[in-house]
Amino acid sequence: MRRRRAVIYDDDATILSFMKDYFTLRGYEVLTYQEPVVCPVDNDAPDCTQFNPCADVILTDFMMPKMNGIELLLA
Repeated sequence: MRRRRAVIYDDDATILSFMKDYFTLRGYEVLTYQEPVVCPVDNDAPDCTQFNPCADVILTDFMMPKMNGIELLLA
């Protein structure tokens, strides 16, 4: 069984650092990104589905360069 995973997107490095510390202290594997990218864990779990999720928590800033948080989640 894998560790719980949080994926966090925010273009503000301070917020990313704070959120990473917060979730790491609670036992999560944490992946952080300043640029909105589409499913960065695809290589580890190419068949992400409702029954086999790539992450347990996804947090995204709404206003980011290139793409907003809703667009990222829909991609």
